Amino acid sequence: MMKLCVLISLVLLFMRSLSAGPKVEFLSGVGEIRRAGSPRWEFVSQGAVLNDNDRVRTLSNGTLSISWPNSDTCFVQQNTALLINAPKSGSGFITTLLSGKAFFVSQELLDFTGKRSRMQIHTNVAVVSMNGSSLINSRNDTTAVTLVTGTAQVHHLQKSHTHTLYAPVKLMLSPEDKGTISTFLTDDLDSVRTIVPDATLERVKREHLTRARRDHLVLSGKLEDKSLVCLFADNSSYAGHWDIPSVITTHIKSQLTQDIEHLIFAFHPEPISCTDKLAEIAKEKTARYIINGSIENFDLVPYAEISASADSYREYVVARVRIDVQVYDATIETTVLDEQYSGEISSPDREGLSWQELEDVALDFDNPRFSSTLIAQALRESLAAIAQRLPHVMR
Repeated sequence: MMKLCVLISLVLLFMRSLSAGPKVEFLSGVGEIRRAGSPRWEFVSQGAVLNDNDRVRTLSNGTLSISWPNSDTCFVQQNTALLINAPKSGSGFITTLLSGKAFFVSQELLDFTGKRSRMQIHTNVAVVSMNGSSLINSRNDTTAVTLVTGTAQVHHLQKSHTHTLYAPVKLMLSPEDKGTISTFLTDDLDSVRTIVPDATLERVKREHLTRARRDHLVLSGKLEDKSLVCLFADNSSYAGHWDIPSVITTHIKSQLTQDIEHLIFAFHPEPISCTDKLAEIAKEKTARYIINGSIENFDLVPYAEISASADSYREYVVARVRIDVQVYDATIETTVLDEQYSGEISSPDREGLSWQELEDVALDFDNPRFSSTLIAQALRESLAAIAQRLPHVMR
């Protein structure tokens, strides 16, 4: 009971932190705030928490940055005004850029529904919904969106027209013009050096160049929008008749095919034990990603406990599954994920939980005899964690 109370407290604390408002992370020079419902502007200080409908502005000698609980960030240039808006249900954080210029960086995190949560920026001309990083300039009834990394949808409020943008690209909008697209150069980022820390700017530049290199490899035919799912190695102590590597690998491939529509997933019939060969195999198969892994645990472990006074005795079984997964990105020639995903379920009843009793049961989640077993529940838990994590990495 104590452990459950602690877990509930931690979850509530985490959810409360996500529901908290943004705050002024950094301030240089003079910035001002007008709290919701107040007619008066006041000096804003570093660390100030911002609430729904608060207005923030910088003067001619001021710059500041605003951070949200999910690590989204806005870097605000001089002579810029913003309105802080509370997020709608199921959406990312929202800001209205009233006038001026700001650089927005979205961390593209998953929300509680498993969907990507997009940052939204409203101007007097458009609504920008984005994952990635973008410089937005709103002055004199025009809005300029420079998408540096990631993707964005820009909806023109007067023309009821939506642009879908893929970085790097520029888009200029006005009340009369539904949008003019132009090219983007890395040198354009130098214009925001006064408001964006060098470390952040260099990271964004690296992401931009990586994406540009990736697009070049895909468009030139050197790499396809394809991922290679290699047969997982079996390093577990399981010695039964189930072909667990084939079933687990096939399940992961099928799930990713459903969840990541922009990639094609192909099966590679053997594990890749030597990581030095990943680049060679990716080039040979023209694959952008290689998913490799191993099954480290696939066990049913019986336990027995006796109390100190020897007046009670208890037997139970624990099902443990651990799957190690690596994702190799051929466009940057780097392993971008190397993690372990575990599932563990226990039962106080040992009946029907031994390997001998599962000999005539097929390893198939569609088979009720298997799906109701303890090992199936542990396996489903680890596979669900993999299915949630990988789409976030393979963008």
